Amino acid sequence: MQTTLLLTLIIIASKVAGFVREMVMSATFGLSVESDAYSVSYSILSIFTILFGAAIGSTFIPIYTQSRVELGEKRANDYAVNVLNLYILVAIPVSILGYIFAPAITGVMWQNAEGAALVTENTQLMMPSLVCWAMSGVLVNLLDARKHFVPEQIIGFALSFCVILACLVFGTIQSVSIATSITALVQVGMLLPFLRGQLRWRPYLNLHSRRLIRTFLLALPALISVAFDEINHAADKIFGSEIGIGVVSALGKSYTLVQTAISVLVVPITTVMFTQLSQYVAHHLTDDVRRTIRSSVEMIAFITLPIIVICVAMAPEIIQVFYQRGAFGPEQTAFTVPVFAAYIIGIFGFGLRNFLTRVFYSLQKTRLPMYIGMFSVSLNIFLDWLWKDTLGGMGLTLATSVASLAGAMVMLFILQRHLGGMQLGRSAGQLMRILLCTFAAWVFMALAGELLPSSDRFLGVLMILVVRALVGLAVYFAAAYALNIRVARRVSGILLGRLRRTVRQGM
Repeated sequence: MQTTLLLTLIIIASKVAGFVREMVMSATFGLSVESDAYSVSYSILSIFTILFGAAIGSTFIPIYTQSRVELGEKRANDYAVNVLNLYILVAIPVSILGYIFAPAITGVMWQNAEGAALVTENTQLMMPSLVCWAMSGVLVNLLDARKHFVPEQIIGFALSFCVILACLVFGTIQSVSIATSITALVQVGMLLPFLRGQLRWRPYLNLHSRRLIRTFLLALPALISVAFDEINHAADKIFGSEIGIGVVSALGKSYTLVQTAISVLVVPITTVMFTQLSQYVAHHLTDDVRRTIRSSVEMIAFITLPIIVICVAMAPEIIQVFYQRGAFGPEQTAFTVPVFAAYIIGIFGFGLRNFLTRVFYSLQKTRLPMYIGMFSVSLNIFLDWLWKDTLGGMGLTLATSVASLAGAMVMLFILQRHLGGMQLGRSAGQLMRILLCTFAAWVFMALAGELLPSSDRFLGVLMILVVRALVGLAVYFAAAYALNIRVARRVSGILLGRLRRTVRQGM
């Protein structure tokens, strides 16, 4: 739990830098064809980087962990070097082909004549960085497997720094795309100091290695399921580009806020729990696997449900505080609010589905989440098509939220049948209490909103946002403690313990 809290603090700092980046981008480009072009190009790059990074992590960590336990450090190191070298060799031709066929790729992703050439240009500027992104993906997962979780979060600062510098110095969308490419090289450089004593590189490649073959056989279905968030987001952008200019940027900015919330609230849990689950599976500790899954589901619900209430209730203030400045005016804020609100209601489904996906991977069962993910993506695309004309951008994000929650529920049902004895009935009672606490928080937030004076100025809006959020959170945690919610008591016990130690050290 202490590792989780440390990761949360680092992620918060990284995401603050990310918000500054988005603020600078919004002030420079607003909801324009330039911001749309960059958003689409970055989505294309993200799909490629996920194929190299996240998918391999889902299979690399369990196999590397098992190799260390059963075969020793040297064999585990050989396996890691083998994967890294193969990724470098594969990424080089993929980046070249991505550059050559960028017009065809962007033709699928961008369904609007205006801005098509700009989308292609930005995509080509980003493609050469795939080699470094591939290296970074393997190195981060190696460090995670060895329980060094901090470096993965620290390198997130690189993108914010490079993009902000490009906006302030050059002010063109092309310079921002170049800065995005440079970020990959910077991240590899940042990881190297952490790898001392963790990896011994050598020019070694064994394509006949059973562990290497097994990694990619398992990664084939994982490759699809891990990329579901980006696939859904890409589908939303395709339909959004049909609706008109600015929709894609609104989707991107809403996506950034939602993913930030997931990164801060859920990623620390899934990162630590996934490695722990891999250890339990390697040692055949099934009871510990069941207990960890149950407690993690409760934790995700406890953390995400009040955030949904806060963000939906104060969506106009949130968008205004984070984005409204420069080229991003009140009209753009009003346009983005419903898009964001429909997105944030899915955060529980996003977090739960992502965690349960990694549970399947720790069990080295990658086909089931792939099939469930295909169902979720198909449902999302169908709902996008059904709602795009009537609900506009809000319909696209609502479709993603509904599809993600549906996929998570199917995953939980199948996992319960596979493992058995998870005693989810005990969690159901806890979840009902969490919902009651969430309702209480919403009521008091509404009362606080009636009592506080309205304001159009930045500081006034920020004050309203902070006060109402603090009221909601205070009521939520007080109610949770009063209703004897297990997660609340664990969290409060940890915080009080750390406070007592701090006071004693100060004395």
